[in-house]
Amino acid sequence: MPNIQDQPLFTKMKPFLAVLFMQITFAIMNVVTKTAMDNGLSSYVFVVYRHATAFTVIIPFSLYFEWNQTPKMTISIFWKILVLSLLDLVHMMIGAITIDAYPKPLSLTSLICLFGTIDGAAVAIVMERDGPYIWNIFRWDTKLLSAVYTGIFCSGLGYYYLQGVVMKTRDAVFVTSFMPCCMVIVAVSEYFLLDSNMFLGSLVGACVICTGLYLVIWGKGKEHKNKPTEGGGGELDDLPEAA
Repeated sequence: MPNIQDQPLFTKMKPFLAVLFMQITFAIMNVVTKTAMDNGLSSYVFVVYRHATAFTVIIPFSLYFEWNQTPKMTISIFWKILVLSLLDLVHMMIGAITIDAYPKPLSLTSLICLFGTIDGAAVAIVMERDGPYIWNIFRWDTKLLSAVYTGIFCSGLGYYYLQGVVMKTRDAVFVTSFMPCCMVIVAVSEYFLLDSNMFLGSLVGACVICTGLYLVIWGKGKEHKNKPTEGGGGELDDLPEAA
């Protein structure tokens, strides 16, 4: 089995690049959705359309790449997927356990987004009292942009597929250690794009977050350095072909 140290630099960098890409997309999601909700987008309706968009985009790839390869659906896996869809994000421990039990990320992503659409619609119907017009977001404005963007890049590619694959090649701690980056990117983006105030505390906090992230990455790198790998970089090497 090849050693991690013997892998090409780009192969070793793939998990870092994938997680950094996710945090950038999440930061853009925060800025776009904040603008859309300021313009009247319902948070409940947004969740429904976001998951529906993700399902529509991911399901063709799932059928093409993983047709007749999906594991048997068990009651345990079903409940894990349902919990993930209800939480509206990949809760790290449940996500890591589920991707191990159902190791087909495209199919798993499709199921999570489908369940998220169904249970999100049920919640929205109960919670929203403003009539059918609240569902009409099909105009060229930030409401439609937020649903399409977050559905494709966050719920589909980011939250479930990329994050699930990274957790298979690394672990949940590695993924969660990058999450503070999103807050830093959001603060900087809002300052330049939305004319928000930037305070000294925010700058100090950003420096502390970046320092802590560096230390975590350094520690995880030392821990991961001597781990043997099978076939190089695992499923993460197949991301360009699958995506």
